[in-house]
Amino acid sequence: MVGLTQCASPSWTVYVDNFENDFFQFFDDSLLYPRTFNIENSRELMHGWTQSEHHQRRKIITAERNIDFVGDINVSFSTTETDNCRAGSDALCFSCIRWLRRDNAYITTFDFIRLVEYILDTTLSINGKGRIRRQLESFHPITINPLPNPPTIFDVIMDFDEPKARKLRKSIKVFLWDDLDDALNKVLQRQT
Repeated sequence: MVGLTQCASPSWTVYVDNFENDFFQFFDDSLLYPRTFNIENSRELMHGWTQSEHHQRRKIITAERNIDFVGDINVSFSTTETDNCRAGSDALCFSCIRWLRRDNAYITTFDFIRLVEYILDTTLSINGKGRIRRQLESFHPITINPLPNPPTIFDVIMDFDEPKARKLRKSIKVFLWDDLDDALNKVLQRQT
């Protein structure tokens, strides 16, 4: 009886398997309890850009995901340096892009989908990513196309070092950083 714990009662003895039997290995308790996502307000990160961040035209943001004892997922954001974004880290690094001509900050749909995958701890299918892109349409993303006369915001984004805000050199969709929390709430509600 490996893994069993004896629990004594005045009239009988019960052997409890410490939830390590086959039933509990495949039992998903998230079916019993709806998962709650607590997203820290990312808008606070828009203040206090350093000279280096202004020059690079982006802030490197770190998202950290923690699951509390009842299964709720808590996501917090902080700024970091590029050197702190290394492979094997439990946190996700992505870009908050400063578009000078529009005097606003943006996030690419590529980074947003990576963030959703990180929060859900999964890899989305192509269809799943397409659903998320369609859900983001309500936030009126801007399509940025490559133009022959650099430097444009497209070129700035494509020239970023790691973490890359985009992998392929084709049109990029961005939406306002101010909409990030609302977009996460909308998408995560539909993913669970």
